[in-house]
Amino acid sequence: MRLISKNFYLSALFLFLCIITYQCTTIAHTSKHYVDKNASGQNNGTSWRNAWESFSDIEWDQIQPGDTIYISGGKDSTIYYEELSVGANGIAANPITIIAGKYSPSPSGHSGRVIIDGGGTRGQGIYVHDRKYVTIKGFECRHAIKGVYVEGDVWVSNIILDSLNIYNYNDQAGIMLNGIQNTYTVDSVTIKNCRIVSWPIYNGQTDGIYMQGAQHTVIHNNYIRIPNQDPLAHNDVIQGIIVMDLLFIIIY
Repeated sequence: MRLISKNFYLSALFLFLCIITYQCTTIAHTSKHYVDKNASGQNNGTSWRNAWESFSDIEWDQIQPGDTIYISGGKDSTIYYEELSVGANGIAANPITIIAGKYSPSPSGHSGRVIIDGGGTRGQGIYVHDRKYVTIKGFECRHAIKGVYVEGDVWVSNIILDSLNIYNYNDQAGIMLNGIQNTYTVDSVTIKNCRIVSWPIYNGQTDGIYMQGAQHTVIHNNYIRIPNQDPLAHNDVIQGIIVMDLLFIIIY
């Protein structure tokens, strides 16, 4: 009886140590990556000097759960004329974070405004398609059809959109959540601390937030203003089509 008890406790202790070791190893292996269109180094993403020069240069196969990608805004501002399309997944304990350079450990020279410009023709400034556990924070999006587009053809979940400044978008929505209706393939998106402002006059749909086929959406502490005065334009601050469990809304 004592032997069984002793073996049981030894096994439990071994399992506990394995769990702790795994968690520590996971935390220790998270990495920082950098994007700066004006970088002059090796352009491998390992530092500001050696940063990737564009969003399309990001080697998403290197991005692991818990990693952070910092994007430079230069000293005052930097404009990226391309789409930021997220290409990796995080996990619940270690989401991927894509964030403006002003939040980096070494923000000097990189703390300016990060502006993603759609050039008037691109579908969206930021695109999240069938991804999980991703946080996006601190960017400006303008002149695209949609500022941010979160799409779930299969399943997109646990996406956080934080402190985004979205303005002068050219149709449809500042932020659009698009899932399969009645299947709700956009799940658990949080939109917080964002500013969304449409053109003062635009002949087209200029919703602030547009949702369809989405569930467990949280919207709080945002400023949403739709000043579009076109009498034929479609202008909703928030529009929902077949959504479920819209948990909480505060609009400032």
